[in-house]
Amino acid sequence: MKKEKMLVQKTYFLSALLVAKAQEVHQNAALLSGVTRYAVLLLGAGMALE
Repeated sequence: MKKEKMLVQKTYFLSALLVAKAQEVHQNAALLSGVTRYAVLLLGAGMALE
C-alpha cells in the first residue's frame, strides 16, 4: 500500500514537472514567434524603403 502511494506521488511529481516544462517551452515559442514577426516586419519595412 505504501509503495503504491509513493509511486502515485512520484508519477504526480513527474507529470507536474512535464507540465511546467511544456509551459516554459510554450512561452519560449511565443517569444520566438514574436521576435520572428518583428524581424519580418523590419525586413518588410527595409524592402519597402528601397
